[in-house]
Amino acid sequence: MDAASSKASPIIRDFAYAKDDPRHEGTFNDLEAEGDAGSESDPWSSFESGGPDVRIDDDDAGGNANTILRKARAMYDFEAENPTELEFAENDVLYITYKQCDGWLVGYKGNQVGLIPENYVEMLD
Repeated sequence: MDAASSKASPIIRDFAYAKDDPRHEGTFNDLEAEGDAGSESDPWSSFESGGPDVRIDDDDAGGNANTILRKARAMYDFEAENPTELEFAENDVLYITYKQCDGWLVGYKGNQVGLIPENYVEMLD
């Protein structure tokens, strides 16, 4: 056994994928093996662009008291002041995923995600 294989490798989990998806869990050794086959000059070349792949596991949603997972309607226009905020117009339909902190929600509008001021939206049934 050589020194490289005797080292413990941390487990990497990507919660964007379901637990039964092979991309959910891996190790640095897995990444190094993939890197040999791919382009070393561009480590991001294996990523595909596109909209978010959102999957919510029932057991994950119930475990966090801040999880909302609801539709909301914008009551006012909101101009984002930084890249983490989600800009929207009055009457836009937003999908709220969870409460970030007091007064701020995290949600989607189309394929954009960001912070939403809680007092700018009303929850829909």
